[in-house]
Amino acid sequence: MQEIFNFFDQGWVGSLIGVLGVIVATFFFLKSRRIAKPSFQMSSLRLLGENRNNLPNEVTVLFNEKEVDRLTKTTLILWNNGNEVLRGEEVVDTDPVKISFNKGDHILSYEKLRETKEVNEFSVSIDNDNPHQLLIEFSYLDPNDGISLELLHDSEDWYPKVHGSIRGLPKGFEDLGELEADDITLFNRTRITKGDIFPLIGMVMGLGIVVLSLFPSRNWVMLCIGLFCSIINMLVLLVTRKKYPRSLEITK
Repeated sequence: MQEIFNFFDQGWVGSLIGVLGVIVATFFFLKSRRIAKPSFQMSSLRLLGENRNNLPNEVTVLFNEKEVDRLTKTTLILWNNGNEVLRGEEVVDTDPVKISFNKGDHILSYEKLRETKEVNEFSVSIDNDNPHQLLIEFSYLDPNDGISLELLHDSEDWYPKVHGSIRGLPKGFEDLGELEADDITLFNRTRITKGDIFPLIGMVMGLGIVVLSLFPSRNWVMLCIGLFCSIINMLVLLVTRKKYPRSLEITK
């Protein structure tokens, strides 16, 4: 027991505990803030064009009786990732929420795959004056309310921009990264993604240091370093882990 007291009497141990305490406190403070967080993830599949042609050469694609040389399917999940209500009236009228490609591109079609609640009153339409833009309106979004969309477009760009001005939220919709093909099925929703690899490696290394610190005799320095490494990487994983709502899972 005296050995433990002597260990904690060392100055660097107190400093390490203090730093860890600040990090943990900051993490829980940020998690507890009451704020709406409009967010999105997307994935794209090139169906026709460039070197990504997934159709036989004998197939000609027509849309509204017009041949299309390039065709891409883009899937998007948009939702409120915060813990506060996002009200549609907070969207600035002169800069509505929209999904847009470059001028000269065309959104050929769109489909609402899933939406959390009908009372969210999602309205999705192609801008008649700008066929490269898809306008999105909603009444309100509770935490985890949102919509899943699928677009067909002829843009050279694989991914559109999601933008629009929301009062009190200068960042607008936040991009939480790409949805890979396997991410949009229910079975693979919790699979390890590329962004998880380094935090997971850090956690495993930290736990390994903890185990090594216990044998053959306790090494308190290594124990603290291992715990510190594990906790920091666990917090990073919790913050960066993609958690789109289960109600918006795309299974088709």
